[in-house]
Amino acid sequence: MRWHVLTLGPLLLHGLQCIRARPLPSKNELANSCFFTYRVGYIICDSGLGPESAQSEMAAGRCNEDFRMMGSDFQRRIVRHYTSLGPPPLEEAMWLMTAPGNFQLRTLKECPAMQILAYFLLAEVKLFLQEASGPMEATDLLQQGLLQAQQVPVDVFHALSKAWPVDIALERFRSTSEQLDTLMQTRKDAASAYSVHVVVCRCQENLDWLKDILDLALAGATVTLFSYSTCGQAWTHGPPVSTPQGVTVVSRTSTRNGPDMNSECSAQDVLTHVIDVATAAPTFTAFLSAADLLDDSEHRLLAMVFKSLGSRTFNLAGFLPLGMARAAPNAPSACELAVWQKQLRMELPHGYRGTRFVVSGSRLQRIPVDHYRSLLELVRSPPAICSSGSQMDLIISRAWHILFGEDARLPTRADNAELPLFLRFADGPSGFKSTRLPKTSAYLASQLGSLVYTHNNA
Repeated sequence: MRWHVLTLGPLLLHGLQCIRARPLPSKNELANSCFFTYRVGYIICDSGLGPESAQSEMAAGRCNEDFRMMGSDFQRRIVRHYTSLGPPPLEEAMWLMTAPGNFQLRTLKECPAMQILAYFLLAEVKLFLQEASGPMEATDLLQQGLLQAQQVPVDVFHALSKAWPVDIALERFRSTSEQLDTLMQTRKDAASAYSVHVVVCRCQENLDWLKDILDLALAGATVTLFSYSTCGQAWTHGPPVSTPQGVTVVSRTSTRNGPDMNSECSAQDVLTHVIDVATAAPTFTAFLSAADLLDDSEHRLLAMVFKSLGSRTFNLAGFLPLGMARAAPNAPSACELAVWQKQLRMELPHGYRGTRFVVSGSRLQRIPVDHYRSLLELVRSPPAICSSGSQMDLIISRAWHILFGEDARLPTRADNAELPLFLRFADGPSGFKSTRLPKTSAYLASQLGSLVYTHNNA
């Protein structure tokens, strides 16, 4: 038996490539989902285990040995993505691309389009996270995919191209590369106009994580940090974090006070800030909460966003939630009904929760500033049926998307075709948090961290 260990941050995956007795597929079978039932199997153990401990856990039956990636399912998802902008199979592509070389060679023989398209898709992703010097990593991934394609017999590859979106993927890479090159050059030529505001609300939390985030954006943008103290007083001991040279720091006091003080930006804080900058909005504004940025997956999402900001490739036209959890579809309270239907005459919102998001300057300027003023007045003087300002903050924190011009029912990131490709991953760390399937996203872990493999043959 052959197996390998993939270290994805804290996660260990133990992979077993399916070995079949029957001959390799014909070109027609390869073109149509590789036998229709082709699958790559993985044995998944608990995080933090070394190879020997993992083997013991496997022998004891404490690992999941039934996880399979189906060739037909990957084909369906990749076709849907490239032909109708459906969710990209980023997680599956990352598993395929980061497998050891001998496993990739076997997949290339048994289901080549699956392997090749994983490289093409992730090469396009890397265009958004490139260094200022050029898209070297993206080009390298594309070249690796093309080299693998050259190992497929010509007649087989021709048949594959009729059933799998190989040509579309290559064209998508080319068009995305050209669009981002133009965007990067435009922002480089107008460097002073390419600016990012980072608004952080904080009481006593440690903000050491923020320095590395700001460093990423500083590579290509003018950055201003607005720190709002939610403890009832302005900062008295200097900046809230050791900020990188080049970041302008503006300290302010939050409007939040009384027994409901916490480190979430209040609705008044956000709306007051937006009103102040709306007419001359920065290119992007990021609202963050020191209290809520605790999950590693959220930190990696934020780091990817700021990496793209620093690369000048962040092509967000509207609104991006930065939280991982969506608001539960609970029955609306009387206060919610009064706010949304009677006061604002809007549908009840469904989206992500928390005051953590990025909004583009073009979206802020598109919406009349009087809209924000009326919202601020509503927050300050809520309907009589609403018990407190904290209740209004909770209601608004689930609906920032609709207040910044998105539809009431905001799609998940994966389903939102308006977002840049690199942000369209599945919600949660992996989607399997309460199971014996992977607890950590291979896609998120791989974007900003290295993968270490240990191989054993038996």
